[in-house]
Amino acid sequence: MSSTFPTPWCLVLAGTLACTGSEQGAPASDSGALADDTGEVDEGVPGWPAGQNCPDDVPEEVALLWDCQANGCDDDEDTIYYRLGYGESTGDTLTLTEEFWVFNRDREWWVDSFLVEGSPPEDSTNVSSFDCDSCEEIWKYQRTWIESQTGYGWTRTFNDKDNERGVFNGYMMFDTHTAFGDRNPEDAALVYAVHFDSDWDDWDKGRSEWGRGTASPTSEADGPPETYWYKSPSGSCF
Repeated sequence: MSSTFPTPWCLVLAGTLACTGSEQGAPASDSGALADDTGEVDEGVPGWPAGQNCPDDVPEEVALLWDCQANGCDDDEDTIYYRLGYGESTGDTLTLTEEFWVFNRDREWWVDSFLVEGSPPEDSTNVSSFDCDSCEEIWKYQRTWIESQTGYGWTRTFNDKDNERGVFNGYMMFDTHTAFGDRNPEDAALVYAVHFDSDWDDWDKGRSEWGRGTASPTSEADGPPETYWYKSPSGSCF
């Protein structure tokens, strides 16, 4: 992985991005490497072979879904990021790892990792507080760094641009059932997030769809304890 990360000045939420495994119309050499319009052969880079949509490190569950080469971004946006989250809950605690995967058109990539630790709200805050009446679970959480490869602070992403502590606050909600009260097929779940500043004084005035994945019970209870896996619904270009 590269050690130099371009400093973005903003994040723009992209729509659903098409995933392409190779440049359209690019002829392949005998080795499978791609040739561009000038005939120059692209051999790829270590860990990211030519003609492969994403580097080898990317989990296979998303390797064909993500636009790791930022082909769907505007010309002035050459970098894209996606999120992966996974972990578990008890009846009283939520513990997740979230990975922010960042890619650019030069076939460089980085991964920033966060630990998300939560518990049910102790006050009257509930899913209706954030217009998420379809959700069955709400967790009040703190997010802390595990590892940063990008050097980017992500403070605007988490609605806390003055944050100097690297600890981010918010609520996470899971929609795990149909409108008729039945568990979603195959334990499918939508994940929503609301981001507060470090003093819990200001929030981003709305919930965002943070991920799509699964919430699978690990007991006979129709809810926590559960295991979770989710990915961001789309990539974000900058």
